[in-house]
Amino acid sequence: MYLVDLIDTKKGDIISVVGSGGKTTFIYNIAKELIKEKVLISTTTKMLCPTKDEADYFFCLSKGEKINIKNGRTFIAGEKIDDNKVCGDIFKVENYISSFDYVLLESDGSKRKPLKGWNDTEPVIFNRTTKTIGIIPLHIIGEKITYENVHRIEKFNHIFKTNVGDEITLDVMADIIINPNGLFKDSIGEKILFLNRVEDEKSKEMAWKLLEILNRKNKNSLKIIGGSLKRKEYFMLSTGGDLK
Repeated sequence: MYLVDLIDTKKGDIISVVGSGGKTTFIYNIAKELIKEKVLISTTTKMLCPTKDEADYFFCLSKGEKINIKNGRTFIAGEKIDDNKVCGDIFKVENYISSFDYVLLESDGSKRKPLKGWNDTEPVIFNRTTKTIGIIPLHIIGEKITYENVHRIEKFNHIFKTNVGDEITLDVMADIIINPNGLFKDSIGEKILFLNRVEDEKSKEMAWKLLEILNRKNKNSLKIIGGSLKRKEYFMLSTGGDLK
């Protein structure tokens, strides 16, 4: 199945992607599915520069470049931080949004670690967002809470009442998803959960067990998608309503 169908993408959607373990890949995968349309890719925080395979056009606002809007994937950065990274400038990028069919924004950072704790200024979600996609990888279940696995580990342990060395259980993962200071903190629009790294029977079983816990803890469940962003394989786990 295609991501655009699973999240019910519509023209005019502004999609903000938060979480850890797959945000950038999610954005480029869905952008490729929409490649015949006018697609804007940007960030409200920081992001690696796109490769030629990930974006058809690249513009940097700090250089004063004239932005030509065409069908395909257009990446607009605020400025280049170095050869490999850019930062966003959503207030300037907003001037171009109405000229695109779809807008994809990376709105969170995790230093390429599987989990993170959020500070008071994160995530940075654009106020016209129509869908917030929260991404979390399942392969981390069963591992320990360590500095290698968790970005801002002190914040993480404070929010989720855990400690360094504790096991990352299904219950911890469920708390990350439903805690008001967790994955969907400050989210706007429809909230959709993507469980990444669901790549074999064991991880599928984990996904279904996690779904049971989420259903038990919430009156209304999230729309939940499972799959592998690396393999471009996706499936619907739950079509439930919004998280309350």
